[in-house]
This record gives sequence, C-alpha cells and structure tokens, in this order.
Amino acid sequence: MFRKILLATAAVVSLAGAAHAEKYQIAGKFEGCNYDRIYRLTDGQLLTCHSYGHHHAYRPEVIRLDGSRVVIDGERYEATIDY
Repeated sequence: MFRKILLATAAVVSLAGAAHAEKYQIAGKFEGCNYDRIYRLTDGQLLTCHSYGHHHAYRPEVIRLDGSRVVIDGERYEATIDY
C-alpha cells in the first residue's frame, strides 16, 4: 500500500512541472508507443516514439516534459515532437 501511495505521489510531482509544458493532441487513435512509431498531432507536427508502451486512447492529450520525454494520456514515454 505504501509503495502505491509513493508511486502515485511521484507521478503527481513529476506532472506538476508540466503545468507550463507544451500541450498537444494526437489526431486520431493512439495505439501505444513502439520504437519509431509516428503519430500526427492536431497542429500538423509529428510525434515519434522512442520507447515501448501499451496503451489505447482516442485523441489523447500529449504533454512535452522536455526534448525527449512526453506524457500521453497520463503515461510517460520517450518521444520527440517535430515538424
């Protein structure tokens, strides 16, 4: 139980810094990240995954934490956003 609380607290603290982070939205279905998978964002930019994660969502929000880390629908991934 303590571990779950600790993990949840760490997630909230790490996302707290995202308040001023850049926010985007995937234009369509998100079917998880796989290395080099590309998703188009609603502003025309491209998100390229650099890690693996299994998650499904429709038009999820993307928060760029820094140049190589993003949060997609609450899940953290290694990814870049470029034109």
